[in-house]
Amino acid sequence: MTQFRASAKLILIVFIISEKYNLQNGEETGKMKEFGKCLQDKRREKKLTLKQVADDLGVSISYLSDLENGEKLPPNSKKDEYSNFMNKIFEYYNINQEERRLILELADKELLEKGHLSNDITNYLGKTPMASVALRTAKEKELTDEEWKKIIENMNK
Repeated sequence: MTQFRASAKLILIVFIISEKYNLQNGEETGKMKEFGKCLQDKRREKKLTLKQVADDLGVSISYLSDLENGEKLPPNSKKDEYSNFMNKIFEYYNINQEERRLILELADKELLEKGHLSNDITNYLGKTPMASVALRTAKEKELTDEEWKKIIENMNK
């Protein structure tokens, strides 16, 4: 039952984020300013240069600059150098759990707007076939945000 709750919780998060931002209609919002702005604010808070951060995180200056300026999607590649980049960012800037949640929500929002799911969710759906079944069932039933909130509250009990 615990595994079901965890599976259902992840599915609900994906669904709610996509519903919250009305992403089913395929609209694109242009540049990814919000996610990049968070990264830029963290770097500037610590008074670090792009070069310092890029060197420390093992990415190119241009990649980091593009992320900060909304020219690149949030890290979602399976390439070795980027596969764990979000965790590297969190550790590097010593980002707390609440900020992590916010940054991941922004990253997910931007990925979904461009028709992508984050790798952790894609991997989870691949390992947990019932998660896809649950999402499809919810879609067929046209669950509302209120119904999803009740399901999440029930899972958190």
